[in-house]
Amino acid sequence: LAEHWQGVARGSEDIVVVLAGLSPGAGSLIGGRLHRGFGGAAGEIGALHLLGQEETPETLLSTTGRPLHPLDERAVT
Repeated sequence: LAEHWQGVARGSEDIVVVLAGLSPGAGSLIGGRLHRGFGGAAGEIGALHLLGQEETPETLLSTTGRPLHPLDERAVT
């Protein structure tokens, strides 16, 4: 929303923003309006299983093979 309001997407009506990291997420504006999706979960891509993968993104990003805890400092080093 901030990019649409004051940032590089100012003046654009259709926007997709993807945040990659420990907890991936996304957001989209369609026709200048926030797209929430069914149940408000349109941007919750971090909760989806990767295609063809049984492990969650947190497990795949782990260096130990165990799921990462969001508050674990070792997860981001």
